[in-house]
Amino acid sequence: MNCISTSCSNKVFCKGYCQKHYRRIARNGSAETVKHFKNGQSKHPLYYCYANMLKRCYGETDPHYKNYGGRGIKVSERWRGPKGFTNFVTDMGERPSGLTLDRKDNDGNYEHNNCRWATKSQQQSNRRSLRVMRIKDAYKSIEK
Repeated sequence: MNCISTSCSNKVFCKGYCQKHYRRIARNGSAETVKHFKNGQSKHPLYYCYANMLKRCYGETDPHYKNYGGRGIKVSERWRGPKGFTNFVTDMGERPSGLTLDRKDNDGNYEHNNCRWATKSQQQSNRRSLRVMRIKDAYKSIEK
């Protein structure tokens, strides 16, 4: 029996997929997504940031999937596919030193107008568990 992935004639390894496509599903959440890019893109400084973003949203085996893909968080079409990494780098620019990828709206998707490079303190003040209370005309942040 052959792999059920598109245009693959390899023998079935597990759950209808050949070994190559089954491992892609385990790593990336999709049999068609290739984690390593041509032309040395996987050596780019932003590669792991990009790959981990995809893994959190589509890799059901990722420990953080429940907080991202499990909640319906997706990556924009522009940042997926064959030119996705190039588009991601073009849209976000190089990562400034000491900053990490952050979504402005925690319930929004990973897309150009919802992502930024943020400091740890910016990210900590942009958490789902953070609630702001008004106490006698003053605002105070509390943890959930």
